[in-house]
Amino acid sequence: MKEYTFPELTPPAVDSPDLRPPAVVNKDDVEGMVLFPEGGGITKYLLTEETAGCKHINMGVFLADPGQGSQWHTHPQETEEEEFLYILNGKGTMYYKQGDKDHEIKFKEGDAIFTGHLTHYLKNTGTETLEIYFSISPLPVKTIIYGIKNDEGHGYVDSEDLKPPQLIQPGDVEEIMVFPEGGAKNRRLLNPDTVGCKYGRLGTYLAESGYGSTWHTHPLDVEEEDLFYIASGKGTMIYLQGGKVHIFEFKEGDAIHSHHLTNYTINTGTEDTFIPVVGAPNPVSTIRHEGDLLPL
Repeated sequence: MKEYTFPELTPPAVDSPDLRPPAVVNKDDVEGMVLFPEGGGITKYLLTEETAGCKHINMGVFLADPGQGSQWHTHPQETEEEEFLYILNGKGTMYYKQGDKDHEIKFKEGDAIFTGHLTHYLKNTGTETLEIYFSISPLPVKTIIYGIKNDEGHGYVDSEDLKPPQLIQPGDVEEIMVFPEGGAKNRRLLNPDTVGCKYGRLGTYLAESGYGSTWHTHPLDVEEEDLFYIASGKGTMIYLQGGKVHIFEFKEGDAIHSHHLTNYTINTGTEDTFIPVVGAPNPVSTIRHEGDLLPL
């Protein structure tokens, strides 16, 4: 493997042998669970406390064949649990309870949903597999699945004082360049400004061939976590540890928790790399470093 010179960055790179390197879990290596027996959908938790050392936010994918989905459940207001969804493939309907009525929101590929604290469920109402990138914060998860988990018999949550689920489409949010020198394009879909979330956030990241981020660090002192999923394409992640440059390749289906070492990513393939990403806690405290990128 080619050796690279450790870069001189401003501010200096975060490099500690005590810090955990990035963690990678591929969707195909995780067995699906039926968390919602009546709904029939399959849940795959990819980045969790156990698999990746997450402290504030987790990440996974939910798969449902036509006619399948979840079942009635609630993310409790008292624990301020927040759920973020991004529709990777397919379409469906989310049902929720408010004002003694059942309401519905139709969604499709590319939509993002902040589900809120009203009781709800979703269903694949299309003709192809529904695939949803999801994340929940803060940890540990306290989701109430009626008749299955954390159900104390209090019944469904239906309150006029609570916000209904909020759907954000890509066209609702301006595309920005978080890392101008890297050239990747970002959309901050679910964040405190768009949906009023407190703990986590969700966005998307698009890098054309040869483009990516630049050197940056998610600080340990605020325990900032950045979890992302390779929805399409492939690339390379570079991180610094032990006075050395470390490199690994990522591909479609990989989920990555970058942890707190200085790193950057680049699309080393020939097609666009599209990445949904979640992070916590708010506000964002990412450190951006000035310095040359490596000639990969």
